[in-house]
Amino acid sequence: LLLLSVMYFEISGIIFSVFSCQEDPGDGNSYMSSQGAIECYQFGIGDEWGLVFWLSLVFALLYIIGFPCLWLGVLFVNFYRRTLFSNATIAAFGFLFDSYRVEVWWWHIVTIARLLALEAIAAVFFASEHLPALFGSTLAVVLALQAWVQPYKRAGDNAVNSVAALALLVSYNLWLSGGEAGRYVVLAIVLGIAAAYSLVLALPFLRIIRRLLPLGRRRIAAVLRPSPS
Repeated sequence: LLLLSVMYFEISGIIFSVFSCQEDPGDGNSYMSSQGAIECYQFGIGDEWGLVFWLSLVFALLYIIGFPCLWLGVLFVNFYRRTLFSNATIAAFGFLFDSYRVEVWWWHIVTIARLLALEAIAAVFFASEHLPALFGSTLAVVLALQAWVQPYKRAGDNAVNSVAALALLVSYNLWLSGGEAGRYVVLAIVLGIAAAYSLVLALPFLRIIRRLLPLGRRRIAAVLRPSPS
């Protein structure tokens, strides 16, 4: 489950790229942004884009939608059984909810939806004039939600995520209007965001490791302890 979670957005980006097409002014046809030789909107199974389109649609339903539903189903089953906050559930699935406040333990699904929305907008509207407005307004909504809900248990985690959302919004506008200097500033901001998010994502795993270490030490000590003669 953890491995599939790590791969989730990479695979989702590949699926979304199928729906990103650009019109060629020369012949008036649209071609895939990632594969310029493949003509879009040919929906037959025998057509190259058509086959990839239908396969991507199936994978989008099964994976992009189905996988978060699987996460949510597992968490809700444990929630209604009143075992969500048991040691066993936290050890197995704590990376999905343990860093959030009890009232919003389901916030990981909101985080996934937010990232998917940004990824889909960037892929599908890659060459559209509406991209800046859509991307910027989505980032603004993300920032407002984060500031309002404050979903993390720790104030530091909330601050890092709010600053990251604000920095992403500012950097996107700098990228659009700041020229070459703005792009260097954006690069620095993005690297800072990546470092902050890496820290936030690593915290639940570090807490789990910290809980397991004493147990491991006790077991090792029990094995090494000489048996009474």
